[in-house]
Parts: sequence; C-alpha cells; structure tokens
Amino acid sequence: MLTKLVKDEDAKFKPQDVHAFLEGMYLFESKAELLTLLEDDRNFGTKRIHDCLSMISGPGSVDTIVAPLLMNIINEETGRPLYKAPRDNVVRAVFATPGFVEFLAATWCTHIDQSSPKTIESIAQFLFVASMASVEARNSSHVKIIASALREKSQVESQIVRRLCAIIQLDALDSGKFQNLASKVDEQVLCWGSDLHPPGGRHDNDHSNFRDISLVPTQEELGFEGRPWLPLSNEANALVADVEEGLLDRNFRLLREDAVGTMRDNIANPRASKIWKNARIIGASCNDAFHPERTSCLYFLVQFDLPKGRTFDWNVRRALPRDALVALQKDDEALMMATVFVRAVKKNHWLDSPGGPVIGLVFHHTSDVSRALVDVCVNLSISQDYEKRAEMLRNTTDPNIRVRIEEEMLLLKRGFVCYTMTEASDSFFSYSPVLEALKEMTSVPLAEDIVSLTPTGERPSYMPRHVYMPSDFGGLECDLDAWQNDHVVESTSLDKSQATALNQALSSRVALIQGPPGTGKTFIGGLVAQMIRDNSDESILCVCYTNHALDQFLHHMLKRGEKHLVRIGGRTKSQELKRYELRELARTKERSTSDAEHRMKVVVAKLHKCNRDMAGYLETMKEPLEWSALEELFYRIEGNLYVNFPNPGSDGFQVVGKGNRRVDSEAVFAMWKDGDRCPFWLEEMLGYSDTTDFENVWLLSPEHRLRKLDEWKQQHMKENIDALQETARHYQLLSSEKEVISMEIESRILNDARIIGATTTGAAKYRDLLRIKSAGVVIVEEAGEVLEPHIISALSEPTVNTKETKHLILIGDHKQLRPKVESYRLTKVSGHGYDFDVSLFERMILAGYPSAMLQVQHRMRPCISALIREQTYPTLQDHTSVHQYPNVKGVTDNLLFIDHDNPEEGADDHEATTKSNVLEASYCMEMIRYLLLQGYKHHQITVLTPYVGQILRVLCELRKLGDVHAYISELDRMDLLEVDEDVSVHEINDHDDNKSIRCASIDNFQGEESDIVVVSLVRSNKQGSIGFLKEEQRVNVLLSRAKHGMFIVGNASTLQASPKGQHVWQPLLRMLQDQGRLVNALPTVCQIHPNDIVLCKEATDFKKYRPNGGCMRACGARLDCGHACPLTCHPTDLNHALAIKQCVQPCRRIPTECPHNHSCQKLCNENCGPCATKVEDVKLLCGHLAVSPTCDSVRNDDAIRQLSSQCKEMVEFTFAGCNHTCMTTCGNSQSEHPICNAKCRGDLKIFCFFLFQGVVPVKKAMHASKDVSERCSVGICVGERAMAVKNVVNAKISVFVLLVLKHVIGSATIKESAMYQEKKTRQVDVIEFTEYQDLDLDNDPIIFLPCGHFFSMSTLDGWIHLNTAYKQNNVGEYIGVENLGNIVSEPKSCPDCRSVIHSVKRYGRLTAFHCLRSFERKHMMKVDIKLSLLSSSFERAGLNHKALEKLLVRLEALEAEIALSPMLKVFQACGGAGVDAPTPPIAHYIESLRLKGAVYGKLVEQSGDKAYTTAMDTYTQAIKVAHDTQCKKQSAKLILEKSQLVLQWSELSESIKRQIVDDMVWIVANLKNIDETSVSEARKLHDYALNRENEIKEVVMAMNVIGKYNYGGSWSDHWFECPNGHPYFIGECGGAMVQSNCIECGAPVGGSSHTLLGTNRRAGGAVAAALRH
Repeated sequence: MLTKLVKDEDAKFKPQDVHAFLEGMYLFESKAELLTLLEDDRNFGTKRIHDCLSMISGPGSVDTIVAPLLMNIINEETGRPLYKAPRDNVVRAVFATPGFVEFLAATWCTHIDQSSPKTIESIAQFLFVASMASVEARNSSHVKIIASALREKSQVESQIVRRLCAIIQLDALDSGKFQNLASKVDEQVLCWGSDLHPPGGRHDNDHSNFRDISLVPTQEELGFEGRPWLPLSNEANALVADVEEGLLDRNFRLLREDAVGTMRDNIANPRASKIWKNARIIGASCNDAFHPERTSCLYFLVQFDLPKGRTFDWNVRRALPRDALVALQKDDEALMMATVFVRAVKKNHWLDSPGGPVIGLVFHHTSDVSRALVDVCVNLSISQDYEKRAEMLRNTTDPNIRVRIEEEMLLLKRGFVCYTMTEASDSFFSYSPVLEALKEMTSVPLAEDIVSLTPTGERPSYMPRHVYMPSDFGGLECDLDAWQNDHVVESTSLDKSQATALNQALSSRVALIQGPPGTGKTFIGGLVAQMIRDNSDESILCVCYTNHALDQFLHHMLKRGEKHLVRIGGRTKSQELKRYELRELARTKERSTSDAEHRMKVVVAKLHKCNRDMAGYLETMKEPLEWSALEELFYRIEGNLYVNFPNPGSDGFQVVGKGNRRVDSEAVFAMWKDGDRCPFWLEEMLGYSDTTDFENVWLLSPEHRLRKLDEWKQQHMKENIDALQETARHYQLLSSEKEVISMEIESRILNDARIIGATTTGAAKYRDLLRIKSAGVVIVEEAGEVLEPHIISALSEPTVNTKETKHLILIGDHKQLRPKVESYRLTKVSGHGYDFDVSLFERMILAGYPSAMLQVQHRMRPCISALIREQTYPTLQDHTSVHQYPNVKGVTDNLLFIDHDNPEEGADDHEATTKSNVLEASYCMEMIRYLLLQGYKHHQITVLTPYVGQILRVLCELRKLGDVHAYISELDRMDLLEVDEDVSVHEINDHDDNKSIRCASIDNFQGEESDIVVVSLVRSNKQGSIGFLKEEQRVNVLLSRAKHGMFIVGNASTLQASPKGQHVWQPLLRMLQDQGRLVNALPTVCQIHPNDIVLCKEATDFKKYRPNGGCMRACGARLDCGHACPLTCHPTDLNHALAIKQCVQPCRRIPTECPHNHSCQKLCNENCGPCATKVEDVKLLCGHLAVSPTCDSVRNDDAIRQLSSQCKEMVEFTFAGCNHTCMTTCGNSQSEHPICNAKCRGDLKIFCFFLFQGVVPVKKAMHASKDVSERCSVGICVGERAMAVKNVVNAKISVFVLLVLKHVIGSATIKESAMYQEKKTRQVDVIEFTEYQDLDLDNDPIIFLPCGHFFSMSTLDGWIHLNTAYKQNNVGEYIGVENLGNIVSEPKSCPDCRSVIHSVKRYGRLTAFHCLRSFERKHMMKVDIKLSLLSSSFERAGLNHKALEKLLVRLEALEAEIALSPMLKVFQACGGAGVDAPTPPIAHYIESLRLKGAVYGKLVEQSGDKAYTTAMDTYTQAIKVAHDTQCKKQSAKLILEKSQLVLQWSELSESIKRQIVDDMVWIVANLKNIDETSVSEARKLHDYALNRENEIKEVVMAMNVIGKYNYGGSWSDHWFECPNGHPYFIGECGGAMVQSNCIECGAPVGGSSHTLLGTNRRAGGAVAAALRH
C-alpha cells in the first residue's frame, strides 16, 4: 500500500489509508531504504507525507499519526552520516506541511500532558533535526513556543530539549538589557560602540543566530561600512544565556571575522598584484575540466587580461590558487563573490588561452549566479570572435597584420561586460571546515571543564585505577587514585615534573601540561598516548597545528611500536608515514559496504541527471534568439514592441522583397537584426500607428540593436536561468552527500586505528569521519598555539551514533607564541577586548584551572637558558646533559649580543608590512660563513629573524657568498609570497636541507631547535619602534631555540628605548652587559692559535682578518706534495686537500714508470703523466739516431721499439704492392702496411700525407686511415724535397698550420697534376695581384685559412690590421704588443669567401679579442635591457617607498651582474699578471650608479639624512668613474642630477653654491659642441643657483603678505615641489584639488581629492629655510 501510494501520483489518499501508510513505513526493515523511497524525486513521497499529516484531527492524532511517522524517519539508523542528507530532506518536507507546526504550537502544546513520553521525545527530536537543517525552523516563533512547552515537561530528556532551546536561542538577552550594558562596561574595551548594538539588521548576512550566517560574505556585507557585532571575551555583551551556545557563537563569529575582515581589507585596499583587469564571464560549464567525460558542478569561465608587458609562469606563480575567494566588481554595482574552481595550465587553453588567461569560478549567491548567466549571454558570441583573432595574432609576425588584428580585438573588447577581479582571500578554504563544524555542533563536549572551568576531580571514565608503564620504564604499576610521585621518579628515568605531568594527564578529564622550551613536550605526550593505548581500549586522536609537529608525534608513536596508526591529510614529508596516510590505506581496503554502494548508485544517478539537465539549459542559452521565441515574448511581456515587426500581408496585400520573396514578420525582424534601414512602407505604418507608448527600435544604431537583442534574450532566458539555478543547487547538495558516502570505507579504516593524527584544519575537514570513529581521547600538541575553535571542533558530541569525547589532554606553553590571527583588531595586544588569539590552553590556565608544568629543559646550554629563566620561567632547571655541550668554535663566548647602530630600511615607512636591515643581514651572513669555516655543518646553523622581509635580505646575501645555500620552510615561503609575489622562492629550496642554511622567521620556528642560532633583530631606529619584538611570547621563542650557541645582532639602544618593549629588553640587556656579553663586535679566536683574538665589527672584517676561518698567519704545513701550504691559517681541512688542489709550485713527484727518477716537469696540481724529461741521443733499432728523445719514449725496450717504428729519417724504399721505389720515412718502411708516397694507379688506393715543421708530431699529421684518405681532394706524389700545406684533420685535433715552403715543388709529377696547375695561378696578394707561382716563399710564406683559401703572409697581415695588435720598428718587424682597447674594427673575413678568420695562431691575439668583444656585446645587451626595465620601474615607482626599496635590491643584483662582464674578468686577470688588456666598457656601470643615486634621491623625503647622504655618495662615486674614463656626457648628466638634488634638499650655503656654479661652468666649457641639452640645463641651473635663495624668499614673503588667512595649517603645509624641484603653493586647506603643470618645466603638479600626485612632494631646501626665517 505504501509503495503504491508513493509511486502513483493519481492515487487518492483517504482517511482510512493513514494507518496503512504508517504500517507500511513500520514494515520497512531498513529505515534507510524508506528514506530513499520517500525522498526520491521520481516518486511522490513528500506529497503523501503532507496527505498523511493533513488527516490530523486533534491532539490525540499526534500519538497515533505524528509520532509513528517521525519515529520511522528519525532513528538510530537514519542518524548515520550516510543518510543525513535524505533524512534532512524528508524532515524539511514534514516541517513544510501546511498548518502542521502551527497545529503543534497552538493545539498540541496545550494538551501536551495527554501525550506519551515517546511522542513528546519524537516531537523534540523532530524539531531539533529541523532546526539544524532549516533556517526557517530556527527562526520560527511556533518552534519556540513548542520548545518552551517541552522544556516545562519533566519527563522529556533534558539534554535534547536543552540543545534545541540553545540552537533556536530561546533565552536570548532582551534588547533593553542589552542596551543598558553601555553604562556598565569600560568604553575602551568596546570597539566603536558597535558591540553594544545586537546583531541583526546591519545587512542581509547579519543575524542574531550564528547558524543563519552564510560562510561566504554577501554583497551587502562587504559593502557595509560599519563594524560587525563581535562578542567580547569578558562576555559583557553576551547574546544568549546558554553558556555552551555562547561559546560556540563567540568562536564562530570571531573566526569568521578573522577571515572576512581580511577579505574586506583586501577588497578595499588591494595590492596591485592581486588585481586583474577586464575580467569577463565568457561561458559556463558543468563538465570536469580535466576529464570531460565526468560530471561537475556549474562553474563559469572567466577570462581576464594580464598586466601590460608582463608574462607569467602559472606553474610557479601562486596567483589565483584553487579555492581562493575572488570579488568581481563593475563601477558602482554590488560585488560578486566566487571561488576559484578550475585553475588549469594547458597549451592554448585555460591559463594559456590566446585571448588571455581563463579560470573557472563558482559563484555562491543566487543573485550572482543570475548575473553571471546574463553576462554569458552577452559575452559568449563576442568571446568566440575575440579568441579567434587572438589565436591569429599569436601565430603571425607581420606587423601590418598584427596592427589590424589588434584594432579588431580592441573593438570587440568594448562589447564585453567586464569587471575588475580582486583576490579577496587565498586561505578562506582553511577557515571553512572549522566554521562548518562549529555550525553543526549543538553542544560543547566536556563543557563542565571547558566552559564552566570547573574541574570534576575525577579520572576519565574509561581509565582503570591501576595502570602500567611501558616496558622500557620497567612496567611499573601506578595507582592513579593514590599516585606516588617519588616512587615513580625513583623507579624510572622521569624527573619529578614529568611524573607530575603524567599523573595530571592520566587522572584528569581535561589535563593541561605546560612545557617550557626544551622540556620534552612531545616526549611526555607520546608516553601518555602509549600508556592510554596499553591500559585501555580507547582510540586516540592527536591534533597538531602544523604538519611538522604532527609528524614528530606520529614518529614517536611508531618508535613505540604502534602499527594501528592513521594520518589524516597528505602533506607529510616523511616517507615512513606516507604508508599510514588515510588515502594510501583506503586503496588496500574493499570498495565499500553494500548500503553505501546502493546509496552511492542512487546519488550518482541523480548527479548525472542533474548534469544532463544543466547541460541542456546551457546549450539553450547558446542558441541564437529566433523570431518564434521573440514573438511569444512580445505578446507576453512587451506587447507594444510587436508594432515594429508587423506582418504586411494581414490586410490582404502582399509585400515582397528581393527575388520576389514574401516579406513577413520574421523577415522584417531579420532585416532589423542585420542593421538594415527601416523599409519605406514600414516607416509609413509606424508614422500612422495608433499604438501609444511604443518604442521605435528601428531608430537604434546597429550597436544598440545588438544590446537590445541581448536584453530580449535575457528576458526570454529568465525561466531557463531559474531552472538552471535550482538544478545547480540540487547538484551541490548531491555532491555533498556523495562525499559523505565516500567516507564509509574510510570510516572502516579508522575503526581499526588506535592512533589517529590530524592537523587542526584536517580534523575539522574530516569531522563527519571522525564523529563515526568517536575517539575517546584527544591530545593536542602545541595547544598554546592553536585557536580555541580548532580544538572545540575536534571534539565529539554525544549523539545516537557517536560517543562523546571522554578525555582531552592539552600540551603546550601559553608563554610562547599565541595562535596566529589575520586581524590585529582581534588580538589581545590590540586592547579591543576580543582576545581571539588567547588559546583555550591559556584561557584555562589563567582562569586557575589545575595544570602541571615540566621543569627540566634538555635543549639549551645554561648561559642561554638563564635568559628565559630570568624573563619567564624562574623555576626552570637545566638537565645535566646541557652542561656537557662543547663550546662554539672560533669565538670567545657561546652567547653574545652584537650591538650596532646601522639603521633599518624604511624606518619611517609606518605602512610597510615588513622590515629589513641590509647591513645587519650582510654581517650575519659573513658570521655564518666564518662559522662554517670552523667546521660546522650547514644543518647545524639557523638564521632567525622576526620579519620575513629580512629573510629575503638574508637569502640575497647568502647567494652572494656563492658556496653557501639556504632553504626556508613551507610556512615561511607562503609568508614571503604574501610580502612579495615576484620573489623567486621556487629557486630557494633547490638544495638538500642538510647542505643548506635554514632561514626562518621566529613565528615559524616554534617547536624547533638548532645547534647554533644567529639572530637578526632588524629593528634599528631613533624612535624606539620595535614592532613584534615588544611581545614577551615572541622574544621567549627567539631566545630558546639554540642548543650550543646563540649570537644576536641588533641595536640595543632601540630596544631599550621602546616604550612598549623596554620592560622585556632592559632586564635582558642589563644581564648580558653585566656578564660582558653585550659587545659591539664579534670576538673571534683562532682555534690553532688561541691567543689571537680579533674583533670583527664590520661584515668585511671577517674576510679581511679571518679569510680561511683562522688567523692571518701562514699555514706553512707541509703538504703531501712536499710544498708548504699556501693558505693562511685554517682550522678545517686539516688534511689540506683544498691546498693540494690549488698548489701551483713546480711538481716534485717522479712520474710513473720513469727508470731514472726524473722530477715531473709540470705544476704540482697537474697530473704528472709520462716523463717528459729530455735525455741523451739514443740509437734506434733501425740504426738511426733519435735526437734528445723524452725519457718516457726510451724507458724500456718496448718503448724504443715503438719509437723506432716512428723513425723520421728518409730512406729509399721499394713498395711490394705497386713496385714504386721512392723516398719515405724509415718508420713507414718498417710498418706492416707501408704507404706508398707515389701516385698509385690501377686498383691501388690513393693515400696522402703531410709533413709539418714543429707544430704537431708527424704521426698525427700522417693521414693513413681510409677515412682521412677520402677527405683529401687530390692524391699526389711528393718529391724528396717537396712539402705541402693543408688543414690537419684528425680525430682529436683540428688546427691550421703555417708551413714555410722553402723550395718550390719541382717534381714533374707535381707540375703535371691538376691541383698544381690550378693553384699556381691563384692570386695570393690582393694588393699587387701576385700569383702563387711568382711568390718568393722564403720572404713571404703562405698562410692557409680555415675556409681552405690561402694568401701571402704580408697580404693577410695588412688585411687583418696586425699592426693594431703589435708594435713595429722602422723596418716593419714586430717588437711588442699594442693596447687592444683602441681597436674599433670588426672581425675580419676571408678576402675570397667572407668566412670569418679564426684559429690562425699568428692572428690569435686579434681573433681572441674580437671573440671576447662579441661576448661582451651580448652581456652588454642583456644588461642594457635590464637597465631599461629598471628605468621604467623607477618612473612608475613615483615616491612609493616599498617599490623604491625593491628597486634598490634589483639594482644591487644588476651591479653584481655587471661585475660578471667577460671583458672585465679578462682585464682583472691580465691586470693581476701585469699583462696589458683591453679596458672594459664602463657606461652601464655608471648608469646603474646614476639610477641608484636617483632612487635614494626619491627616498630622501621618507628616509631623511641617511638616504640623502647615500645619494650624494653614489653620485660622487659615479662622477669619479665617469671622469676617470673620460665619459664627459655621463659626467655632465650626473653632475646635473646631483646639483638638482642639492638644490632641492639643502640650504644653499656659499660653498655649495660655489661648487654648483663651478660644475655648471665645467659642463658648458666641455660639452658646448657635444651635448646642447646638458649645456642648456647647466646654464639654467647656473643662474638658478645664483638667484634661487633671493627669489624663493621673495615669493614666500609675498605669499605670506597676501595670504593673511587661516588656511588650517602651518605655512609649510602649503608649499610643494614638482618632480624637478621647482616650488609651488596651494592655498585654502593645502590639499591638492586640481592638476596643472609647473610653469618652470611643464611637469605635472597638484592632484585631486586632497591627494598629491605621487611624483610631487613637500618643499624642502631653500623653501623650508625661507619658511623658518
């Protein structure tokens, strides 16, 4: 009966069917299947439920109808997460039954006593589930009436009713009581008074019940200019009386505000790198971007433009990451919020699309989806044309075609509906799981302890009284109710504080263990977990804030033998833990249970149906608007518009067009759409139309007609859009349900696990999964660093299917870093009263909740631990092991504070998000290099700093060292990218961690340690501003990371002068000073000569006095080679391996196999090889004499035999193969296959050989192989006294040899050869046209070029200008070298074929110089491009302090690159050896100095005297270099800029005026006919300097006389300067309202909206002086 009623739409539901319907529900064995049947949208279960409930006739029907119905829907089986979605759907349907809830409130509540307890309980359960699933139920007044009545019934379970009353806020404060709080609360605690105005009504997402608040902010919310209501930590403005609900409310609102407040700021004041222009929605899709065959939710394709002139490597850049939240805004329209759903890098697609990058966005609000779909209708067709042209533009190089295409694209772009897209947040996805978990919680587990802060004094219910310690602790039995601390200490290796902490952890429901730095928090946590595991059946959930801390804990458990372990999340770096990750374990398990499989099939089928429906709607939107649809629209909505498109045949007459085709309404519409003019007959009809108030659309231009079409299409598509939105919403619900079903197999994995590890975010994300497991014990590591909502959301509530968390153990230290929050306003130090960064751990300890503290530290040597003992932990003790630490090598003390006064960068820039100190970074890096030279490994040293900006500086300095690498953690990497997205952080960690120095911020190094810590404090200013360093917690972490040694570099005066931080630093600095550890230089000591102490005050001192880590004494140790070590004293490399490799003394070793013990003839660091010593003449086996052979060639009989086979003496020999008798070498005649030197005919092969004079050995010149024979163009026989020249081709060498032909070839055979006949008439002198046959080879030899052509030596000497490279005497002999710097000619080519001449030894100096200059040109071109880009950046930077600071860093890098000039390297190398070398170009270096001076010049206004002094020094240095190199034009430009800076910022003393006048006179005198522009400017400055002071005084005094009005500020507030330093005056309030031009130079001046142009500044120099007078 039930099935028939549910499946048959036409079935009649009669009163007598009620009991049959309910009985059918009861008979369903599986209530989950019943839910599926009722909820299936193909059936009519919802309708039948309404029919059933409509049969209620009175209060008694609640027992007979309502209760049975509800109990079949809400029960233990349907309470499983697997069926939560269908259960909630059915419950919502029940709640929506017309009149049902009203009946319960009005009628049943008055007769509630007549109902059974089961009925009352089912009603309570129903309202509870409905209120959690439905906003309408939570805010229903009827539900509140029923809940109030239920609470009055004593027989109802109080817990479910209490939770119901809490979530509907039945006991919220009344408004009168709320308003009276203003008089009772300190006004300074409240923020702008907004916290006294209760939530609700500010905007559409401001609700009194936090569960009604949408996670993603709405348009109104982001546009709201006021402050949100936020709960104060002292509960002065508490909303609800229920303390548990109040705690959930507070944590939800503050956590969400931390995320949304940051979004609001990012949207209002976005960084340039977070803004993307011309974002247009060009399409929508419901297919998976990576697997098109799979389904997906509805997302929109958004294309945008890249910043002009910039390219992006999307694989490296973090911009627009997946799950990032973006805001789209157009003009004054409301924001649209969306999440990045697709971020794909594919060739010619997505982010690499020709028309611009494309991403996929999911919009969150219904109105945003509607707007996006409308935009798709407008943009789709334009986008297709735009993309085609972009593809054409990418594939063409023709400039004319490119210009035409770009113009067309510009026109198309104007038709787009475009937005400005701003990245609002890339971390919102990490907030969402916790926020969702808080909304789903209805109570707080362990509330008596956590909320009421009332310890029960009872041990956890699962824990037995007697427990046993692990075997490595002797298996000691402990009585938790009668704990004997002394006995535990005596029987185990635990100290007293550890034993106390262990007792506290095992015997308290909520245990707090405070662990100061180095006291072994992870150790005690692991021991507690192991004892719980060994002494109970409970599973343990370990929650940590970071992946690093989680991995540490899980590793500890693995070492303890735990194998039933699961790690949730996949970001471990441990290979050992990867196999315990949840996703890895899931692969080895069975697919799922039968229930889950069945439910999954149902959900997947529904998903596919939704997907098909969405695809159909989207296809309809792509179709063009046809007349039939438009005609219907006109009649239905816009009836009067139909007049524009009449049917001319309706009066009996036919109108025809081209080809005598009949014209009807559709044809008229086609004419209008194509942009045609209105037909004459239609003009008459419209003119005489009786229809009033109609719009004549024929008057619209073609462009406006297209827009009109879009409007009509939007109206036509409205119904489709509404249906599409509803389907998309349904798809999202099904997707969520599918994820729940997918957790089924994972829940089975967790059922077997004893230890579960997760980060705080992971625990919230997998909350449903963890609820199924219901771990009885939760251990939180570093609890002082974890936000309270993260811990609360990790606890399990008691439900029908889940158990409550029984035991919570918090291990941390509230005196170290607090949890991180994005909004400073929410922190405790801000003083606003929210105290959101106070952790649950800290809140409970400060409230006096019982806790235990670990007292013995195992990390720091005593002198370091004394610092935190003095500051924070007076009872902290040192373990004996820390007294055994070795002293830090190379320094006199293990703890030092190196005081300096080098100012930080941007000290006056209060808006800077981070700080840096270049000189401090340089000093720290040289100190690290020095420590490495003492023998320390890279992983033993860490650089700590409070600012990520300083990390960037440190990394730059480390790179300068060359041989030292650095790496940073993932958290620091993320922080660095937040500060500067252009930093190449992907190149930072390209080395093994163990071979790199760790650079870390203090915040991201908590919980870690290092043997040696070098601290860079950064802050150094006169104001005593120290930022983060004023916080005790951060300083505590800073001082407690080092084990063996710590060296702090900072400005002690700045720290002591800080108003907010002196209470932290003054006692520490006083302590260090009393101990003699506050110094102004690092006292270094040589390990080998300990009496040699040198103070290194500057960074350069380390290399100057400790170049190799020791003192300046020569090492002098005898190396293995017998020479003295050439290095200075070095404490490492005691085997002198490096010195041996660098030894350049003559080698003393005896070559291998040398029978006479000769010394090697090479340098010591070269391989000896065979003995090359010349010995006496040796008679060979052939009888000839070997003159002065090498020792190796005659070392034994085999060597002599080999040498004999190579004998060069000429002998007459008859060849057996051809019977030729001719002269050949003795060695050839002895060979097995002698080569005939005559021209062989017949079947004999042709061979050739060439003799060379002293260039290469004969054996290498002999081309006896077939391969070489074939290369020879002509085979010739050479006479006894003949020689030939050709390129040597050999397997290993290719040289060109100059051979002086002493005799003209006289052999008749040669003279008859074709080669000879051809070559003898060749012109070898291109000046006198001398032929080869006429050349006197004794006086003018032949030189063969690489191309094969040959010329006389005199010809080529003149052709290549050899006299420019060498000096000649009067008779033309070369007697010395010339300076190559004067050579301006290009590399010479062969006079015949124009091939470049190279590899000719005679011309080696010239050709090498030309090659070097070619390299230099490439280098200069690269530098020139970078200089050009930097100049452009300089112009764009204006007075932006941060941009200018970045520019300085890039200029420093460029200077380093300029120093890599190939010509400069050669110059330095040759200069060092006393060899003349060409002078390298200096222009780029001068230009980089000029630009650097200009940057510092712009920084003067913000940085003051330091920037001015640096600018002057830089200009002076550049001018000196320009003068020394005779670069007069650059000298003039530099002098002009320097003088302008002086005039702008200095009072014009007589000496300064005289200097400027003299400089201008020099420019006029030296550049009069060279650079008229500079001369003209010099003359102006000359006159300006002479008259400037008087003129300015006159102007200022005149303005003072004229303006006797009160302009609202001092006179200095009204004077400004143009970019070129010319002063001007702004009246009224002194705020710029109009933009104009300087009357002196025409530069832009003024501004708008009281905002000065970025290139202008307040007046200084003479104007300021005149104002003072």
